[in-house]
Amino acid sequence: PKEVIDKKMSSVSSNQFIAAQRQRLELLRQATERERSLLSGTRQPLEAAARSGPVASIVHERPVASPPFSTLHHASESYAAVRAALIIREEELRRQAAALAEEDEELRAEEAKVDHRLHAAEEAKRDLLSTLIALQYRDTELKERSEALDEEEASIRNQSDEVKQRLREINHQKDLLERDFVERQSKLSLSKKKVADRQAEQSKVIQRLKQQLNEQEDRVRSLETQYMSRVRAADDFLALHVAFYVYVALRLNSR
Repeated sequence: PKEVIDKKMSSVSSNQFIAAQRQRLELLRQATERERSLLSGTRQPLEAAARSGPVASIVHERPVASPPFSTLHHASESYAAVRAALIIREEELRRQAAALAEEDEELRAEEAKVDHRLHAAEEAKRDLLSTLIALQYRDTELKERSEALDEEEASIRNQSDEVKQRLREINHQKDLLERDFVERQSKLSLSKKKVADRQAEQSKVIQRLKQQLNEQEDRVRSLETQYMSRVRAADDFLALHVAFYVYVALRLNSR
């Protein structure tokens, strides 16, 4: 379904976004660590210079030779400004590291959500595969039933052909009997009794043949009705089969 496909696409996009964010956080973390290392390396020489330079008398308690006041004041202000800037920058780096840690935690939570959505998408995929297998099995059954109906239709057609052939034979026999009846009637015209007997006998035969013919015609009409009914059922079944095939094809294309 389209919802599952959209979910899978959004999951892939989320994974790419999380990977990019994680890489960005790692680069920021490394840059922060390098800057803190540089700050630490800069701070130590400054403190060492303060201990050994003009402001050593301020940092250490042991007495040293006092430099001029202007030099001492300028060095003290420079050292204090640099130290304050370093402390401010170090505090900024701590806040940035805390923000990065918080963002990393949010990314981990988002990654867990994406994993859950991917798991749901895999479950939906397995369900779709199960449905597809069931539809393929159903399609096989429908094909087998269609073949059975084709065989039955062929059998009905053969029976219909046999009935038609039998009907033609009966009609031929009827024609022969009618001609024979005329011949017998002309031959028996010399004797009324014979003619009457023959006519009665022929009438019975004709009546019986007509009855048989009517029965055969009824059977033919019944078979034709059954044949048309089964043909319509076969057409409906074939239409249903085509609909199922189109439905399965659409489901496969949508995947």
